[in-house]
Amino acid sequence: MARNSCYNPNIAQKTADAQISDHSKGYDHTKKSIISSITNVITVNPLLIDPSIGSDVILGECYALKLEKTKEGKDKPSYIIIKHPKEEPVSGVTISHIPSGLTPSFTSAPRHFTAACIYDVSVSSESKKLKKDERLIAEGNFDPEVLPQQTFEAQKFDIEGELKHLTCKFVRFEFVNNYGNEDQTCIYRLQVHSGNNDKYAEDNVKILKGYQK
Repeated sequence: MARNSCYNPNIAQKTADAQISDHSKGYDHTKKSIISSITNVITVNPLLIDPSIGSDVILGECYALKLEKTKEGKDKPSYIIIKHPKEEPVSGVTISHIPSGLTPSFTSAPRHFTAACIYDVSVSSESKKLKKDERLIAEGNFDPEVLPQQTFEAQKFDIEGELKHLTCKFVRFEFVNNYGNEDQTCIYRLQVHSGNNDKYAEDNVKILKGYQK
């Protein structure tokens, strides 16, 4: 269920040393540079540069992900993987887009998405080797006509007999489809929230004050 993003602290900020560790192929939606479409360089970072959310979101300046097809001709989901400096319990995620009233078209806005925690697990009880595994922590539909920022609560898991949010260092956002654009899915801002992180409490206060203005 989507809700207003006045939520737990956002740990997916550049100021908190979070970074994009991987993403699907980029799309040069500005058509300004042939080179950028070839090298897949994306210059706009969807991780908040400033804690005052919304102040640096400008129409057209998005993290554009190219829509690709599988060998069978089906749409291939786009993705962005966020790496945090350390493992954190993830309590929710927020997706942002330009309000529908400020753009002539929102066909490139993400629609159905999933967020998964990527973590290391042992190959076997007798081996020290590790492998990457994923577990779905959030899923939903972003609606650009409702709110420009929408937060989706992460599910809890039974950990040693107690329901807790999953702790992870990498969060993979997968964008299954959009609102009809055949070239790109445009991502303006992504947030990952943790309810157990005092380090970002001050930034969270600034975020809440930004919404109250």
